[in-house]
Amino acid sequence: ANSTCIFFGSDISSHNLKPLWGNGFSPVSGPDKDKIFMGRDDILTMRQMGVNLIRLYDWDSRNYHTNFLDYCHSNNIKVLVPVSNYNLGAYGTPPPMDESIRNLIKSFGNREGNNYHPAIYGIIIGSELDLPSEMPKGYLAKYTKRWAELENKYYPKYTKLPIGHPVSFATHNGKYPCFEFWDNLLAELKDVTISDLDKRLILCPHTYNEASYLFDDAEGSHRGWVDITYDKYNLPILFCEIGCSRLERSD
Repeated sequence: ANSTCIFFGSDISSHNLKPLWGNGFSPVSGPDKDKIFMGRDDILTMRQMGVNLIRLYDWDSRNYHTNFLDYCHSNNIKVLVPVSNYNLGAYGTPPPMDESIRNLIKSFGNREGNNYHPAIYGIIIGSELDLPSEMPKGYLAKYTKRWAELENKYYPKYTKLPIGHPVSFATHNGKYPCFEFWDNLLAELKDVTISDLDKRLILCPHTYNEASYLFDDAEGSHRGWVDITYDKYNLPILFCEIGCSRLERSD
């Protein structure tokens, strides 16, 4: 938005964006560096709306996020922290896998550096990678398994947080949305016991369908998609996007 390039990427929870999500901030330098200015306080606004969980899309491990997580925690808001698609090679050659994972785990940590931050509810890896991307085939499962291995090796006492993979609500070649993606991914992950990965997996669909499809009658089955999905996979379902399509409704 300007020519100075003081910000980069789309990591909205970094310390640099505290004027937006926080209640106050001080410049890091200049004549006003000792003054406190009022922030927009998006976190407080969301708490007052009744929000208790925030899903983030992008997270750059080079940025500082502890203040954001602390402020969410003080407002009783949990956070789904993301492994951005960049780390998975969705935009070309992925960065070194082990380095990417260790940097992210470190950036998700608490101030003491001995556990994940208490504001974090779970870890979500990628977003809608069932859709066409440049991610290498099988990389998502490989990355997730490597996460569990490195977590077990270097951070064995860390809380075993839920891990999910947000997916679009497309049917692709299957009858029900998401099923083809989960069939392929879970075949690689459901028996991985290191760091209790098999016990931590959650399903993270996106949907713009109406409640009748989700809870009453999906594809003429006379059963809701949620019930059909839970019976098939027996895993917790956490919608990471939910709404109603603006493209298909006249109102």
